[in-house]
Amino acid sequence: MFYKNLAPVYQYVFPVMEKGNFLFNHFKNNKVILDVGCSDGRVALALAEKDLNYEIIGIDLSQDLIEVAKEVTKNNSHVSIRNMNMLDVGQDYSTNYFDGIYCIGNTIVHLNDEKEITEALTSFNRVMKVDGRLIIQILNYDLILRDQIKELPLIDNENVRFEREYNFIDAQHMQFNASLTLKKDGEQRLTANTMLYPITKDSLERCLQISGFEDLIWYSDFKASNYDPEKLTLIVVATKKVSK
Repeated sequence: MFYKNLAPVYQYVFPVMEKGNFLFNHFKNNKVILDVGCSDGRVALALAEKDLNYEIIGIDLSQDLIEVAKEVTKNNSHVSIRNMNMLDVGQDYSTNYFDGIYCIGNTIVHLNDEKEITEALTSFNRVMKVDGRLIIQILNYDLILRDQIKELPLIDNENVRFEREYNFIDAQHMQFNASLTLKKDGEQRLTANTMLYPITKDSLERCLQISGFEDLIWYSDFKASNYDPEKLTLIVVATKKVSK
């Protein structure tokens, strides 16, 4: 029920904003691109609209989000949407298929541990062409763990109020609790929780290198600001150099 209600208002919770420009600047020479965790499809659509030569495949595990993404992108023939687990990418696509892959929206930390994250990254490497780029965006869990941050910034606008909290379970697991208030047609409040694996920057770097990615460049936002350990967002751009 939570994601079924979140899907239609996802754009108000997580607007596309600078994401499309950031991705376009890093994928200028890449034409076949995979969006892992495509949510409502609006980021894939924004990227596709910047270059008619793009072919973008968006995948997501949530059927509710997939249905919205298909509706959002139905008039753009350069975007296709599939219901798929990110761990199955290596099974469903051939080697050297994609020019680029991006996995943003704090998606990859929904995997269980470093082993699964390395497995996912290795499969991304397998289906990507040499010199292809991978972009990962998560929260800065070094900062969250260090300061024991239990609440993320409130998202509150005319459409939704989105509250996010963490419960620290142990050194490798945290529970993410979300509360979504829909302001249209009354104030319907929905809640959900899920377990996350709070991977640190050093651990993510190690996973990427094991998976065959090099030339890592780190940022703190989609404006391409240099990495700042005191900022809440963490983005890495990596290049495939080794086939796994």
